[in-house]
Amino acid sequence: IRTSPKIASRGRKAETAARFDTVFVTDEERPCTLKCVLCQGMQLAQVRVVFKLPEVFGTFPHPLAYVEWFTTLQRRDPVSGLFIVTRSTRNWR
Repeated sequence: IRTSPKIASRGRKAETAARFDTVFVTDEERPCTLKCVLCQGMQLAQVRVVFKLPEVFGTFPHPLAYVEWFTTLQRRDPVSGLFIVTRSTRNWR
């Protein structure tokens, strides 16, 4: 999973566009397999930043991520068959 902010041009180096990968996130209480993308517990999100907390907040076995959620996969485009999603404003709706 990659995240990187936009980097302005400097000298001869060209500007680099921002990159924020989109991911499927599963709910650990309702495990899901890759064959079952539409099952309960699978949500679509865009990772905005991956980070670690300072040790004063305790230790965590994995890095943390700040994500922006998309709406659930419910509607399909009638022509392409692809799912239509928008950025979620509240509780994946």
